[in-house]
Amino acid sequence: MADGRNEAAEPGSGGRGYAPLVRIVLVVNPRSGRGRAAGVAAGFEASLRAAGHAVDVLTLTRGGLDAPLLLPPSHGHDVAVAVGGDGTVGFLASLLSSAPPLPDRPALYHVPTGNENLFAREFGMTRDPARLVAACARADIRPLDLGRLSGIGGDGAPWSRPVLLMAGFSVDAGVIERLHATRRRACGHLVYARPILGEILAPHIPRQTVACGTPAPRVIVRDARGMLVIANCGRYAAGLDPCRPARMDDGLLDAAFMPCAGVLSALAWALRARRGRLEGHRRFVHATAAEFTLDFPDPTPCQIDGDTLGFHVRGRVTARCEPGALRVLVPGRER
Repeated sequence: MADGRNEAAEPGSGGRGYAPLVRIVLVVNPRSGRGRAAGVAAGFEASLRAAGHAVDVLTLTRGGLDAPLLLPPSHGHDVAVAVGGDGTVGFLASLLSSAPPLPDRPALYHVPTGNENLFAREFGMTRDPARLVAACARADIRPLDLGRLSGIGGDGAPWSRPVLLMAGFSVDAGVIERLHATRRRACGHLVYARPILGEILAPHIPRQTVACGTPAPRVIVRDARGMLVIANCGRYAAGLDPCRPARMDDGLLDAAFMPCAGVLSALAWALRARRGRLEGHRRFVHATAAEFTLDFPDPTPCQIDGDTLGFHVRGRVTARCEPGALRVLVPGRER
């Protein structure tokens, strides 16, 4: 092609190879990394330009998922790079999933400047610009699944949200909701102290019914209180990892349910998760399916990829996998 893109896939590549020009857009959350993300992005821009690639830079003018940002398909980027935390990469993934047709969607890459950086850790992405430059030359582009939650809001209107990593419906969502209500600027892990204390004093542990599969869903949790996680990725904040077997390319979602009635049992489950001892517990429920049906009789908080949904869910919620909805630029060997 005249723009320098070579559409022939290289041996071992999960998609098209690019040589020598790669058109890259850096999507930067300047609030991330205690304000250091912009400097990190500048270093990446310089290194990518020095390697002969075309680079555009877009800045999130307001932190979080409500930031106005457009990636017009006419820009024709090959790679979209999120410079920020998991919320930033999740936001970018949601834009890519709804923009140009799949064969033309930019491949996703994450430069980690947030607290947990689960997506970057899953694929071995770092703050080293040379790693991205090498990844562009290697052009190992692979399909990536995306989850999607949908339901009916309290106003009767349908809603739908993409899930790149995971969604939680209990104390984790309560912590994120409290954090969102009080945080004014990013300030590392210490920002979670007050929301965690609030959740310990008044935990969100909802009743729920969970069924998996279609067209005849199988009930795996029936009207029980506990902590529920729907995962597209095996990693979770603080190394808790309730769905360790989850993969982002298997066309399935994973569900983990930990029954509990109070904060002490919730903390016990968290300790088991941190030690990797969930799977052997007789009350731990784990299932995989392309679709889950969740029923919440009471208003329940929800967090998606570490950001609050913004309202409480109630009634029927569907969690569905969208296989291969995205593409990822893999820098090297994954986990």
